[in-house]
Amino acid sequence: MKLNNKGWGLTDYLLIVGVIVIALFGASILIIRLNTTLKENMKKHEQIEENIDETIPEESIINDNEQNTEKDKKEEVQENIDYKKIEDKMVSSAMKYIEGAFKNEIDNNTITVDNTHLIELDSTLKDEMSKDNCKGYVLVKKDGENINYTPYFKCDNYKTEGTNDYYIN
Repeated sequence: MKLNNKGWGLTDYLLIVGVIVIALFGASILIIRLNTTLKENMKKHEQIEENIDETIPEESIINDNEQNTEKDKKEEVQENIDYKKIEDKMVSSAMKYIEGAFKNEIDNNTITVDNTHLIELDSTLKDEMSKDNCKGYVLVKKDGENINYTPYFKCDNYKTEGTNDYYIN
């Protein structure tokens, strides 16, 4: 009786399974070593960060202090300016403009009320916006029965998200 040699035998199967098991075992050892090495490096990095203040030379601290004073001045300008207040004033100015020019009768098109018209209607807005060299506009769009006012402005140290420089004059 002749055997069929076209398939895999038990020895072939056991040999392939053995190679796969050895490969998985080796890979798991490498992963464990990598994990412990990363943990050791993280501990060293944390220790370096804790001791960094003690190792910085005084000259570099002086240079950093000079740079920090410039940053502090910019942050101080930002703290003195209430950007939310500017946005509110821009919206109230735009509302006055829409009420006067359109008598609140606008269609579904978007209307842009630019910086010039906003400042004409509220002189205090000009003072607020000049503190940080701000310029902006308000987009007005009718939504059903409501009118939505969305202010956008750009300053030296601040920019409203979504501001389009095309509309800023």
